[in-house]
Amino acid sequence: MSVSPKIKSIAISSILLCLTACGASNSATTAPIAPTPPTTPPPTPSSQQPAQPTDITPIDGEAYYVLDQANALQMDHAGNSTSSGGQVIQQTRSFTSLSQRWAFTSLAGNMWKINNVADGFCLDGANNTVVENSCTAGATQQWLLTSAGDGYYTISSQGGGLLTSASQSAGASLALSAASGSPSQGQQWLLRPVFFRGIDNALLEKQEAARVASGLAWWKDAGQEQDVLAILKNHGVNMVRLRPTSMPPYATQSSQAACVQNLCYAESDAQDLDLAKRAKDLGMSVELTLLFDGGSSTSVPAAWANDSLAQLQADVYSYVKSEILQYRQAGTMPDLVSIGNEVDTGFLGAIGSPTGANFSNFASIQTRAMQAVKDAASDTALGPALPAPLTCIHITPAWDLTSFFTLANQNNIPYDAICQSYYPIFHGPLTEAQAAVSNPGSKPVEQDVLTAAANNIGKPIFIIETAEHYENGFDANDPWYSPPSQSLQRQFLIDVQDVQQGLPNNLGMGIEYWDPAGVNIPNPAGGFLNGDNLPNAIYTWNGLTLFNNADSSGTTNTASLNYSALLPGMDGMGGKLDPNTNYKFVNKSNGQILGIYPNSPSGSAWLDTAADNGNPAASQMWNIVSNNDGYFQISNVNSGSGALTDAGGSTASGSLIALMAPGNAQYQEWNVVSSGNGYFNLVNRLSGLVLDMNGGTGSQAGLAVQEPQNSSSLTQQWKIVAAQ
Repeated sequence: MSVSPKIKSIAISSILLCLTACGASNSATTAPIAPTPPTTPPPTPSSQQPAQPTDITPIDGEAYYVLDQANALQMDHAGNSTSSGGQVIQQTRSFTSLSQRWAFTSLAGNMWKINNVADGFCLDGANNTVVENSCTAGATQQWLLTSAGDGYYTISSQGGGLLTSASQSAGASLALSAASGSPSQGQQWLLRPVFFRGIDNALLEKQEAARVASGLAWWKDAGQEQDVLAILKNHGVNMVRLRPTSMPPYATQSSQAACVQNLCYAESDAQDLDLAKRAKDLGMSVELTLLFDGGSSTSVPAAWANDSLAQLQADVYSYVKSEILQYRQAGTMPDLVSIGNEVDTGFLGAIGSPTGANFSNFASIQTRAMQAVKDAASDTALGPALPAPLTCIHITPAWDLTSFFTLANQNNIPYDAICQSYYPIFHGPLTEAQAAVSNPGSKPVEQDVLTAAANNIGKPIFIIETAEHYENGFDANDPWYSPPSQSLQRQFLIDVQDVQQGLPNNLGMGIEYWDPAGVNIPNPAGGFLNGDNLPNAIYTWNGLTLFNNADSSGTTNTASLNYSALLPGMDGMGGKLDPNTNYKFVNKSNGQILGIYPNSPSGSAWLDTAADNGNPAASQMWNIVSNNDGYFQISNVNSGSGALTDAGGSTASGSLIALMAPGNAQYQEWNVVSSGNGYFNLVNRLSGLVLDMNGGTGSQAGLAVQEPQNSSSLTQQWKIVAAQ
């Protein structure tokens, strides 16, 4: 069986990660590059690490499962409802039913509209009951979300101020009731994203500490230094992956004063618990990978080296339960737990690693570990039992998904989801269309592999690791997104999400990007902070981050304004450019949404903004489709209205933007560029000017025009919100 040759798998191949200090490069190569020290001095130290914000609200427009704390049942509508007035019930979890998916849309006054994805009806507290009705934006359809702690919310009706409440039995109707003191467990709800958009930045706190010590500029969005997790959430990221490890035998400790090889590339439990708290403070989910040795899960802790199978099962059970209890006690219970990292490459030595002849040993250890997750959640020593996190098994494409998980099912491992790594630079083409163009090594087509597993195994599938070049780096480029560019990296992330969301039976669970903020940090001794026997080591995998390495003349220029600047791939990652989603564009100056001007003259379709009541008309919704050239066509959803157009192909500021029949002209192509804090500029390809609402004169006053970009102009900034 082959091993996934990823750069972070240090124990597998020292060639794939610079184990001594290495510099960045703009030349593709298959081997590490000799270190090159920075050619410019670091900038003046940042005064402080940016403030770490708290914002527990969900991501505007996104769909969530709504789980009750008392029973882990999910909010559902009763039957196949086709008319208003249907009861809202609680039901056993389903990953395939759209009726258990609820879209959350922000309204004025910190209120939320909650509508069912299957039928479009809105959650309604009419007559102090919980029902579905046609969406009207009335008071009984407006809901207040209040943090109840530990990642849970109360959901109270604006109409009567009562809390949405559940009983204990599946199929029972939800009710509205008053809180008696603190909310009961039946009145507390977890919002779990339907589609995870995650980042695997398990070394973020080490990276932050290194920046503080070195006085380096912080990560930036539109030129503004901000907390990394805040930037990520602003761009649609809803999950953070953690991979805590300590020196064997996985003893909890606050720091690692000494380390060897893989163990240098890890954070302590304390660091990852803090990162989990920061994620939860931003309303984000947490994925926790346990039994991770810094590169994979192949190492055997010294204290377990002579274990029998029964002893290893007991040791793993105790360790996993203690870890989950730590997170639970900290109020940061994970949403998803992976037992091991890429376990098909090896798991706790020969006794635990899965092979065709040894799968039962592996299965028995996984089963005990997953039982430990459930037992930690139900342990009443820390208070009332909580719903258990989801569990998954994480493998690489080296072992076919259907084949591996057929064995997992035959051995009765009680997992919830399939987790897989997929990197096109190693694992082959994403689609049949790509394979028809080029397929070195005749590798399996990822879309076909995922589709087969969805059909044959019937479990949700999560791409737990992925990445793509935005520039040349240590590894050779793949033939499908080459030569590397920022726009092609973004296109890859649009494509892989499109494949995931198109899987049969709604079984695409999401994607997670590996080490997006892991840009190079200079080492005072020369080179960069990565390497064996360095406790502060961080991964360096040049060319694949989602923040800019600011490579110049073969090294990272930390004095560059581009150093650690957000790349456009983050918006492909964050779901702002999904061709299958309708969006509304919310103007920052007035909170109104872009739509067709109702008084447009005959034969024309001009644009203005109007108040947003949470229920946009078709004429106020937009579809964003990539032209596969780094630009997008933005079309109105209203039938026959056409695409956003620089009317007449003008390059003059102040000229009108209108809707015209879609075509291939550059004046109908737009780039979507971050303007910071979750807002964007829409930049016309031909003119280079941006969509602006501060223009027009006379009868055209207040209509959409194009103007030169001005970072202080709020009328040019648009929030892109899914219109479910």
